[in-house]
Formats: sequence, C-alpha cells, structure tokens
Amino acid sequence: MCADRFPNPSLLVALAIGLAALAVPVSAWEGEDAAIDSVDLPSPVTCGSAFRATVTVRNTGFTTWVGPAFELAATGETLFGAGVRASLPAGKEVAPDEPYTFALRLEAPEIPRSAASISWRMRHGGVWFGATGEASTDVVCAPSVEDAEPVSDDLPRTLACGERRGAQITVRNTGETTWTAGSHSLRSLAPGVLASAARVALPQGGADVSPGGEHTFDVVLVAPAREGTYDVGWQVERRGRGRFGSEVSRPIVVTCPTSDADPSK
Repeated sequence: MCADRFPNPSLLVALAIGLAALAVPVSAWEGEDAAIDSVDLPSPVTCGSAFRATVTVRNTGFTTWVGPAFELAATGETLFGAGVRASLPAGKEVAPDEPYTFALRLEAPEIPRSAASISWRMRHGGVWFGATGEASTDVVCAPSVEDAEPVSDDLPRTLACGERRGAQITVRNTGETTWTAGSHSLRSLAPGVLASAARVALPQGGADVSPGGEHTFDVVLVAPAREGTYDVGWQVERRGRGRFGSEVSRPIVVTCPTSDADPSK
C-alpha cells in the first residue's frame, strides 16, 4: 500500500532531467554558427553625425536563418548609439554557407575619439552565436567658428580722478556656437586700469546667446587718482580657449579737478 503512494524513482529522475534541460537557456541552437566576412565602417566620421555601416556575415552552421528571428547586434556598450542592431527581413532565408550583408545605422558621439571601436555578433531569440567581428573608426569634430561683433556701448570719454561709473557694452554673437553662462564672458584687455573687474560673465540662469543673438554686459569703471589718457578695451572670451571676435576699445581721459582752497590754511 505504502509503495503505491510514491512515484517511481526512475520517473522522478527523468522528470528532473527534463526540467533541467528546459531551464538551461538555448546556447547557440544546435548547428547554428556564423563568421564575419567583411565590415565596411567609414573613417573618419564627424562628431554627432549619423552614418551607415555594413557587415557581411556568412552562415557557417547547418541550419537556415529565417528573418526576422535572426539579427546582427552590437555586443556590450557602444559609443555609437543604443540598441544598434539589424534583423533579417521577414521571410528572408540565409542557407548554410550563404552570406548576408546587414546595414546598420550608427550615431557618432559628440566628442572626438581615436580608434573608437564597435563589435557585432549574430543573435537568435536573444541568444548569441558565431564569431564576433570588430572594427574601429576615428571620430573628429570640425572646429566651430566663434566670433563676436560689438553693437553699441556708452563708455565715457572722460572721467574725474577716483570717479566710479557704470557702462554697458552690447555684443552680437556672429559665430557658430552658443554662448553659455560659466563658459563665456567679456574680458578686460587692461585689467586693473579703469576696469574694476577682469571679466564680466554671462549671468547664471540667464538665457544663452545663440548665433545671431545679442547680450549687454554691465561693466564698472573706476578712474585712478592720476591724470592721463588710459586705453581700455574688452573682448568676448571662452573659458579654456581664449578671446575671440572684435574688440571694444576706447581711450578715456582722466582729469583731477584742482581745489580752489589754499592748502596752507
């Protein structure tokens, strides 16, 4: 009676083996294999550009590939965009020993890179198989033209010794890049001479200055205690790259009024 209540041990073993086989992910299904015949990856490519690469893969296995279940995909992380892959067209068959050329759309990173690499491998049902192909290309960024043109200013022509006065300088962005806070500023060409600050930055939280746009900088002038003619000037500057564009320059005459009082009294 007791023996009838328990399954046959051999059946349990067979069931366990069957479940284990189902639990094991399909690793390159039986007879599937691939070789990379060629890779056509343009070089160099321009920063931020979209471009096309072609990879020819040969079916070196014993089964026929049928689209769209079979695809060529980038392995691991890549600098050329997320989810880089191309599937066989629906119904397309690639028999053993036949090649097929996949076309992939890639996006170059925004920063220059030397020998940036990408690798590909075939995949079926989410399982990789076959050889891995790898290629690299240089990513180059065309130099961006930065330029600036003075529009107007209300700089004084004369100041009294020790006088402090504010002024405004309006500059137009005539280049190809956008000026941003923390990156661009108006730089004094004679810091310490009349100009109270060496540079005036674009305000944090303010609007960026796109090509064709204008910005008015507020500068403060402080005249020295000695009379004379002082040349002052300003120019737009990008942090880490230096000054650019046309200068705003002006000679300012500083005079010290004489006192009518007799210093001996």
